[in-house]
Amino acid sequence: SDSILWIGSRDGLSRMNILEETFTHFTHTPDDPTSLSNNLLWSIYSDGENNLWIGTDVGLNKLNRQTGQFDHYYENDGLPNNCIYGFLEDIEGTLWISTQNGLARKIPNQTEITFQSFTSSEGLRSSEFVPKAHFIDKQTGKLFFGTVDGIVTIDPQLSKQSDIPFNPGINAVTIFDLSESDKQGKEYYFVNEAEIMELTHRDKIIEISLADFNFNLGNRYDYE
Repeated sequence: SDSILWIGSRDGLSRMNILEETFTHFTHTPDDPTSLSNNLLWSIYSDGENNLWIGTDVGLNKLNRQTGQFDHYYENDGLPNNCIYGFLEDIEGTLWISTQNGLARKIPNQTEITFQSFTSSEGLRSSEFVPKAHFIDKQTGKLFFGTVDGIVTIDPQLSKQSDIPFNPGINAVTIFDLSESDKQGKEYYFVNEAEIMELTHRDKIIEISLADFNFNLGNRYDYE
């Protein structure tokens, strides 16, 4: 609503009704698990589905506007870090989140909210992002996040991911002879998951290698 102003500070979250000139304050209460996770706020963002996200020094929060309660998300939910600095929403409606140690992407079309993390291990120039340093170019759809070592640019058109589920299968089997001389074993590779291999009672020691048959080297994000 245009009459509601959300204000973040070091002392929590405040909701100001401009027309009525009234305030409602939200703070962390240790014995209330539905309260704000931390009082030090770095960012507030209302997404395209009217969800209100709050980035705090300890945890990501989503406010239920009807009840005034918060859902909390941390590293064990897929975030790279619990200190949340900024939010941007790409042209597909996917939420991107910068943190003190990495970038997160909210995985779309999931029953439960989960996140995919990106750090220097996935190709980011720097994992340490800067508060309030984020921007979207609405003409190109590119997202820009500031780090302590330059700017990370994300092009959702190039970095679009299909969210293919993990599909494990056996891609190799090694059969070892019981004699000490056979230390390497005989290795058999599977080209596709439809292949069948028959074992006998003589094959007493085997080693199985698994792989993801859905793996695609093209599923990468474009960083600059």
